Amino acid sequence: MNISSININTSNSQKLYKSDNPLAFGRKINTKNALVEKHPEETSLGEYPSALQGFDVCKYFMGLKTKNGEQIFTTKQNRVNNESLFEYLLNINPSSPEASNVSMLIELVQNGVIGRYIFDYLPFKGSVNPFVSKDIDKLYEAYSLGIESIEAFVPTFNSLDEAMNCGNSSVSYKGTYKELKIGDTFQIKGEKFIRIKTSDDTSEQLKLSKEKYFELFPPIERFATAQNKIGNCWQISAINSVLCEPRTRVKILKLFSQEGNDVVVNFPNGLYSNIRFKNSKMPNDINFKYYSKGALGVRMLEYSEGVEIQFKKILSAYKQLRTSIETTKSQVKKNELNAKLALFSNILSKNGLNVSLDIDNLSDFGLYNGNFDNAYTDSRNGGKSADLFSLLGFSDVSEHEFGNSEQNAILHDLLENPKFFDDYLVCWGTGDLPDRYINSGKVKLTPWHMYRIIPKSINKKGLIDTFKLINPWGMLTVDISLDELIKKGYSITIAKI
Repeated sequence: MNISSININTSNSQKLYKSDNPLAFGRKINTKNALVEKHPEETSLGEYPSALQGFDVCKYFMGLKTKNGEQIFTTKQNRVNNESLFEYLLNINPSSPEASNVSMLIELVQNGVIGRYIFDYLPFKGSVNPFVSKDIDKLYEAYSLGIESIEAFVPTFNSLDEAMNCGNSSVSYKGTYKELKIGDTFQIKGEKFIRIKTSDDTSEQLKLSKEKYFELFPPIERFATAQNKIGNCWQISAINSVLCEPRTRVKILKLFSQEGNDVVVNFPNGLYSNIRFKNSKMPNDINFKYYSKGALGVRMLEYSEGVEIQFKKILSAYKQLRTSIETTKSQVKKNELNAKLALFSNILSKNGLNVSLDIDNLSDFGLYNGNFDNAYTDSRNGGKSADLFSLLGFSDVSEHEFGNSEQNAILHDLLENPKFFDDYLVCWGTGDLPDRYINSGKVKLTPWHMYRIIPKSINKKGLIDTFKLINPWGMLTVDISLDELIKKGYSITIAKI
């Protein structure tokens, strides 16, 4: 699609994600000196972080424990070490949402609402992304009201009519957790599977029970996916884009079907069907360092798309092999190719792919030794967000590179228009980046990396001038100006909602 042909909806634009949004229930707690006031005997100084002057910051945080006596912060946590974690905590503005986020997380972990691992996702630099912040608020609200977490995120209603009218001022419900918004999941009494609200008047039934959904996409983790030891930022950013947008979240959730305790994934535009996860677990033979930290459902998606990518490669190779068999004139060569085809079919059968396929070079796909080790991993090491958007069923997907002044001007006009983000998911990618720094040298970008972008603020003309750059490395988000977005960018990938 030509970038100049994109149509933008002229209806009222959705509200931008702003860092100064009114604080929700969980944020009404007193965050002044929130991280130190519980231990006044440690210090009598004033404002945090200056209050930490004169006592051992590391000792304070390392001394925090759960009700069971387990140490919350440990030196063995992934990505967490004294220097980076405590530097982040020390530099938090005490009146900011960041202080509130951390203080609430500490309390939730101390009381067993969520595990200690959640601190693996702290951004260290930048701030917590707004979607994670909302989950922290909601989780803390439920904890404060004595409501089970699962009931806060998947409330139960007596009827569909009651659920769809939830939030109506003429109907009274106990607890703000009963207000359903587009993208929220809920349960109807008597129904086996949960539903998701898809518009003000409609919902769609999923094929997951309340408990299974909560297992696959738990609070906070569902929006805090952290890329691991493989170059699939393109994949994580695309998944994050779809999950975080309430209107598109259903596209991911309806991929999953619960069959007993197994989970099965099917892509609407996929070639390979029924990718099964026995007992709702990832396959035992995979290397977990090549899969993200975060929600189990996201890891299953990573794996499943790897199967799809590999499957397409195998189909293409199989076709080439069959063509070679049909066109070669040498019987000796035909026998040689047929032997390779028979070997390949046997390998596929052992790996559960009971279909007729071709391949021209077995070693290209890690199949020569009779297994799929690393095949799905290698298939995801470098790719395009557009491929995942298409696989998920988005019909209008395109990529556009920054470059000449004319193209950049078109992209500039597009990206500064708030209404554009009403209609499109946007992933932004960097290139070589000779100069990696933005925000006057305060933030360092990663070359050849894919992020998700959403609007942050608009200027007096009603145009976007600053964006939130959401990194697929956990909770991290940083601000970036439109000018820097154009200057530092290599391309954008867009999918029409």
